[in-house]
Amino acid sequence: MGADHSKADAEAVFYVGSNDPAELQSIRRHILRDLRSLPIAGEYMHRDAFRAAQVWGKDLYLFIHAFGTINVPRAFAAKST
Repeated sequence: MGADHSKADAEAVFYVGSNDPAELQSIRRHILRDLRSLPIAGEYMHRDAFRAAQVWGKDLYLFIHAFGTINVPRAFAAKST
């Protein structure tokens, strides 16, 4: 029987920031070419989106923690009225 891969042995989250797209491309190529195991996810986020998430994401996080994701659409609907 093979190894159980249902849970990662070690999890880590990395945030990488740069104003140089070539630098980010170099990091991506290094990961794909040289690492033994690949990350399970990778996201690109524009600087403005990151700054908005820094400011407004905390409120959404606290809302979800208190009321659950099921109530997010209702909260946005109430906010827009």
